[in-house]
Amino acid sequence: MSSAARLFEVLRADMKAKGLTYRELAQRIGMSESSVKRMFGEQDMPLSRLTQVSEAVGTPFEDLLARAARSTPELAQLTLEQERALVADPRLLLVAICCLSQWSVEQMLATYALTPAEAVAALADPANQVYFDATLTGQRPVGVRKAITARKHIYCEKPGDDLDRGSRALP
Repeated sequence: MSSAARLFEVLRADMKAKGLTYRELAQRIGMSESSVKRMFGEQDMPLSRLTQVSEAVGTPFEDLLARAARSTPELAQLTLEQERALVADPRLLLVAICCLSQWSVEQMLATYALTPAEAVAALADPANQVYFDATLTGQRPVGVRKAITARKHIYCEKPGDDLDRGSRALP
């Protein structure tokens, strides 16, 4: 299920729990009922409209994003193609194992004969489905936005340290 589908699923569940119909939502946001149904059916609306709908439903936008993110299934196993890519590139395999073990880039570089460029390149490769972010906190939103756009799984080295405005505003 796509991220957008999860957002709309959470919104629909909240509307149902509150007994809010598409007609009532349309009145609250100043749109026609048919337009609201179309947006929900196509699962497509501008971010400004999504925040407006979220507020009209009574669900804070941040909660909507957090609940949708929590409903994201974790990657349980690799595809055969992903396994072959890991086995074919020993450095990628090494970096992947280190990431799963929650090593920082600094730990990888200090322990193994990797350059920073090799460690980052292994994870930035478009064939890989994970984006590993070990950038400075202020630079994190740019890279994470690109990873979201590329529909990658995201691993941040220190996600708890990310309390700047740019990171909190991310979807």
